[in-house]
Parts: sequence; structure tokens; C-alpha cells
Amino acid sequence: MKKIISSLICVLALFCFGMTAVAVLSQKAEKAEGTAVSEIVDRVNFKVEGVKQTFSEADGSYMAEIRLTAEKTEADFYAIMNDAEIKGMTYEKIEIVPADEENGVSYYGAVLPAKDGKTSPLHWVVRIYFSSPQAQNLKPVLSIDFTSGVKKETAARHLFEQPLEFVFHSAK
Repeated sequence: MKKIISSLICVLALFCFGMTAVAVLSQKAEKAEGTAVSEIVDRVNFKVEGVKQTFSEADGSYMAEIRLTAEKTEADFYAIMNDAEIKGMTYEKIEIVPADEENGVSYYGAVLPAKDGKTSPLHWVVRIYFSSPQAQNLKPVLSIDFTSGVKKETAARHLFEQPLEFVFHSAK
């Protein structure tokens, strides 16, 4: 039994080391600009910052970092974040982490909050790790899967899609 547990721990450690190496070796965008605000999308307001990112052409991996904010339009409405994906491009992985590590809320399954009759926004950082052999310009779409409604019992699932643009230039 101890050998099995030791083997599992070893495999898990190697996997975590590999993921860390991918994250460390990925080239982050030189410039991130552009903000898109979409208000009242099925009872939720979305703000996406860094919709256009500029990368220096290089061999290897890249990482785009986007800031996502979601807030209910009314305090007594119900909204929960289900999933997210990037459409229109191939990527190694997507991470969604709280923008405020200390007081942050995990994206997956996050119920958008209200306190004292007022809505409170939640903020996340979306990191997209990808490779682009020819470093061509990419126009992916950030697809946010969420459930919202006046009440939890009458809530329905929705998709919010935000176009992105990843531009590559020669490092010369």
C-alpha cells in the first residue's frame, strides 16, 4: 500500500513540475489593451480587459492574460459561473484564477454575490497558454458559460462570447 501511495505522489509531483515548466517558459504578451463592457447579458454585466494582445514572434509558447469581471444586474437575481473555453484556436490550457488571491473566489461554481441589497463584482485573471508555429495573428473567442435568472429555480444556462485578438510582430 505504501508503494502505491509513494508512486502516486511521485506521478503527481512530476505532473505539477511539468505544468510549472510550461507556465514559466511561456512568453507573456508585450502589450495588452482594449476593454469590452457588455451590460445586461441575461442579468449579468461582463467586463473583459486585454481583448487585444501583442506578442513578439518567437519559437515556443505564449501566454495571454485577460482580466474578467462579472456582476449581477440586481442583488436579488441569481447567477453562477459554470465553465469557460477559448474557441477558434488551439491552446494547451486555460487557467482562471481569482484576481484578488487573498479574498478571491474560484471561477468554477462561483455564485455572483450581493451584500446589503447591493451587487458585488467578482474579478478573475484568465490565462491562455498556446503555441503558434507560424505566429500568425489569431482571432479567438472567449466563451463564458453561466446560469442566471430572477430566481435559482427559474434560472437558465447562457453563453457570453467575447472576441479577442492576438497579434504577432517580428522581434527584429
